[in-house]
Amino acid sequence: MIEFTKEEYLAVLKSEIETLKMYYYKPNESGTGHYNTAINVLEERYKTLQDSLITQRLFCHP
Repeated sequence: MIEFTKEEYLAVLKSEIETLKMYYYKPNESGTGHYNTAINVLEERYKTLQDSLITQRLFCHP
């Protein structure tokens, strides 16, 4: 199993979000709601992980 740092994981996640947005995000088109939902879920996950990483850095590294 490949191990990633949190920074690497965030970079991959951000890349996937951008790919979905580029090719599939069409908010005014019918039938694309599942893509829009997936993008929103991944964006929220990205924000949560990023906040966690920032918090960890603040409290673990003086």
